[in-house]
Formats: sequence, C-alpha cells, structure tokens
Amino acid sequence: MEQTCSFHLPSYPNTTSTPTTPPPDYHSHPEGGEQCLGAATFPRARPTGTYVKKSKSMTIILTSQNPQASMPSYSRNGSVNGFILIENRTSVTEVQVELVGEMSVVIDRDRTTPLVQDHQTLWKYDSTSSDPESSSSSTPCPSAIPFACVFPPTFVSPAIVPVNTEPCSFPLPPSVNFRYPGEFVAAIEYHIKATVIYGRSPSLCFWNKMKTLTIPLSYLPRDRPLYAVSSGISFFSSLKIAPEEWHQTVSAIKPRLEGTVPPIDCSLFVPSLKVYGLSDIIPVHVNLTGPIQSLRELMPLQQHDKMNRQPSLIHIHIVRQVYVSLKNGRHAVRSSVIGEGKVHELPPHIDDTGWTNEVEEGIGTLHWESTIQCSSTVTLGSFRTDGISLKDFIILQVCPVKKSSHFPCHRVEVNIKLVTDAAGFDV
Repeated sequence: MEQTCSFHLPSYPNTTSTPTTPPPDYHSHPEGGEQCLGAATFPRARPTGTYVKKSKSMTIILTSQNPQASMPSYSRNGSVNGFILIENRTSVTEVQVELVGEMSVVIDRDRTTPLVQDHQTLWKYDSTSSDPESSSSSTPCPSAIPFACVFPPTFVSPAIVPVNTEPCSFPLPPSVNFRYPGEFVAAIEYHIKATVIYGRSPSLCFWNKMKTLTIPLSYLPRDRPLYAVSSGISFFSSLKIAPEEWHQTVSAIKPRLEGTVPPIDCSLFVPSLKVYGLSDIIPVHVNLTGPIQSLRELMPLQQHDKMNRQPSLIHIHIVRQVYVSLKNGRHAVRSSVIGEGKVHELPPHIDDTGWTNEVEEGIGTLHWESTIQCSSTVTLGSFRTDGISLKDFIILQVCPVKKSSHFPCHRVEVNIKLVTDAAGFDV
C-alpha cells in the first residue's frame, strides 16, 4: 500500500515587490563615535622611472626611480639597479661599480666610519680567456653593462669592537646632514660610483687611464607602527573602556619654597604604544589635581575678554634631540621643536561656579586636551647608531600665568619613537 506524503515549504517574501531594509552605509574612514580597530596593509606604489647621469665618456642609468626626484632614493634592503653605458669601448680593460656609505662626525676633531663598501668588477679584459660566456673575455667591452648593488641591513662599527669579542652591529642608518656652525657637523652619505679603466691603446701602453662617475644616493629605511592611533572617541570614554591604550606619566609640581603652597599632581597621557608615524595626529591629555589655592597660583581667575586674553598655562611640543659622539668621549647635543600642539581647556574651568576667590579649601582638577603632529618638513624617523642618534620626545610645559606665582615652570618628557609611515602602509 502506497502512502503519499506532502511537504509544505515556509513562505518567503517576494523581494521583487516587497521592499527590504537597506544595508547600513559603510565608510572608508571612521565617523563620529567610530574608531578604526585594524586595517589591512596598503601597497605602496613603486616608481617606474629612471634617473640618468651622463659624462663625456659614460652614462649611468638607475631604474625604479621617481623621475621628478632630485636624487635617487632607496629604502631598507633596497637594490641599486641600473646600467652603465660606455661611449668609447675599444681600449676599455675593466669596468667596476661600487656602493659606498660613510658616516662622519666633527666636533673638535673628526671621526669617519665606513658603513657600506660593495665593490664589484662587472667586466674585465683578458686576452687568454677562451670562454665566450665569461665576464673576463677578449671580446670588446659591451656598450651597456647591467649592475645591482644591495644596501645591507646592518653595519659593524670598528670603533666599538674590542679585541676577542663578537662584533656589534647596528641597523644601517638613513642619510642625514646636520651642520651647526661652531657646534658640530654630522653626516651620513651614500653614493654609487662607476669606474672605467682604459689601457689597451698604443698611446697608453705604459699606464692605465681611469674615468669615474658618481651619483649621490638617498637612503631612507621606512617603518610603521604596529597599529594606528585611536581617534574619534573622547579621552574619558577611552580611559574607562580601554585604560591600557594610554600611557600615564605622573609628576609633582612643587613650589619654589617648600611650605608656601601645597604641590599639584600633574598627569600626562599619550597613546601607550609611543610609536607614531610622522603624519599621525597624536592625542594628548593633561590633568592637574590639587588644592584650589595651589591651582590659583598657576592660573588665576580669567576674564572672558577676548581682547585681553591671558597667556596659556599648558604648552605641548614634539622635540627632536640630535646627539653625536666621538671615540674620545666628546659629545654634543642639539634640540629643536618639530611639532607644536593645539591645546584646549576642558570644563570645569577655574572661573566656573565654585572657583571663586572666597573658596580656599577643597581639591580641584583641571583638564586639557591636545593634538600634536610633526611638521611637514620632517622626513626622518627616530634612530640610533654608533656616533649619531635622533631621539624624539613629547614635552609638556606648565608655565604659571602669574609672574609672581610660587610655582616655577614645570617640564615633563615622554620618550617616543617617530617612524616614516602611518600604520597600514606597506614599507
């Protein structure tokens, strides 16, 4: 006996006639109340042009260059690829290329450290050679000879290698040129040099003649932070949700004479990674906590008069320190401001209700927020090598508005590392 079973499928709305809820709008950048938690690495466009330098006897062509650049540029582990074109090839006996890097420091005396010495013989005349595939051959020198020299990732400084110890290596530093007349000179320079040796002409039978052509190179190893600086969310919300995202530096602002007024607690907050791209906008937060009497010594009651605005109490800068040293222990330091923060005071203000002249007791807290960014002229990140180092700091200065204040100017330093690129970019 056969039985027939019937199945009933659930009904679905007709999408052609029934409008559905549209998908939410998505944006490539965070909007209000949103923040970027992670981003894929964006590939960097590779230059495809050439850089050409020519003399009477030869031409050097460097590939993979920006044709608008004033100097060929290379990043970490970059390969200097190109061709040497030779005009008169009949008397050429040898063709060489050399990648050279050197660091020099001058204070009261000079110190020179070799960084790169990659010497290659590209072609050599040898009348006894019978192998036509050999680079040493009796055939005439080629009109175009390719070459490739690679920047090494590290170098060994002979100045600090003691006897019978393992050599100490440093990352290969970027090209720099610091000149402060009367103080010091520090330079790290790289160049590629082609040499053509002539000697087979009857008129040159007793000596060889050399022609050289040199091109200065810019070496800029790129780097980026592990993740981006959070943005689009207030400091107070972020501190509650993810306190580990902030690095706090606590210090005490003490009066000039002990016992005149109680000290004030100063807290400086910066993003905890402390590694930022040169183009990053870095959020900073400052709070001062202490007796109201002491806070008034720093910042008296304000007048809401835009034409008579008082000087700012809080100043935030990025300061770069260039440090150079010699083997004899001599060293020199030069500091400069490379970024200035935009500071805004947050409520409650000192002239709000409750902060009147009659109130002498009680504890108060003042807050400021700021964003700071490097100047667009800065192209180098922080680095340290034997003899030269670039150190960067976020500097907070609390300078009393009252000239007769019991408090001196207070300074807080936070050591940071600046890198060439923002998070998410391929380096």
